[in-house]
Amino acid sequence: MSEWLKEHAWKACVHHKCTEGSNPSLSAIYFNLRYIRPMNAKAFLVILLFLFWSLGSGWYYVSEVKKVYPISKSLLEVKPAILFGLNKAKPIISEKYIEFKQGLLSRIGDFNKLKITGLYSADEINSTSFENLGIARAIAIQNMLEEVGQERVTIAAEQIDVLSNALTVDGVSFHVFVCNEIYEETEFGAVIYDVDSLDGGLNNSLDNYLKFISKEENNRRIDLTGHTDDIGDEGENYRLALKNANTIREALIEKGMLPENINANSKGQSEPVADNSTEEGRSQNRRIELIID
Repeated sequence: MSEWLKEHAWKACVHHKCTEGSNPSLSAIYFNLRYIRPMNAKAFLVILLFLFWSLGSGWYYVSEVKKVYPISKSLLEVKPAILFGLNKAKPIISEKYIEFKQGLLSRIGDFNKLKITGLYSADEINSTSFENLGIARAIAIQNMLEEVGQERVTIAAEQIDVLSNALTVDGVSFHVFVCNEIYEETEFGAVIYDVDSLDGGLNNSLDNYLKFISKEENNRRIDLTGHTDDIGDEGENYRLALKNANTIREALIEKGMLPENINANSKGQSEPVADNSTEEGRSQNRRIELIID
């Protein structure tokens, strides 16, 4: 730097230090703007592009790599489709309910079954005629789903913890049990029918269900019990039921479950659930019970 520039830079700083309220950093900026030749357009464009690149890279890392997105306050305030006032059994319906109900009915379809569990706190006051607010809430919701026949609905209650300052309770949960000609989901697992066709390979519907079980219940223990009707020799029926149970066991192992977690056994014809004197009854007795422990 020339002696002239050093002298003027020193004078600018001294001048502002001796002035009340002055800011030396502003003096430096003023000096630079006044005495240094303005940056050329090409260099300015390069720096501008670098800034845009830095901002874009930062956004991509946060949004796409870390998967962290800005959350709108309105998203945090979206209400559930159904709520209950504290100590109340009458549901509070939000604008989301119609969409929710349509989706639920679509999942239930014409054959599946529905379990409605009413949720309640032991600290809530139950002024209904039911055993607890959970049962009262579940029945209130069942009455709103008249499209589903009562024979396909199971009512239950579950006690939960509620914050001491809460004014409302998310007081109901739903579980749809798939029921078709191939298998029927239960509280404890499933009952697999159409065992006569197992020699020809798994039906697509059953195959998909076993994939789901192998993924969701991978570390659980599963007991498979084969059953038959009473047609034929009792010993043969025992062996046939065991063979069918092992077919399902091998399919689950193939899909990733540990062999030691799956047990296959047979009851043969000894435990019918329907009348063996009719074809419909015999088809219900030919089954495999899948129990998830």
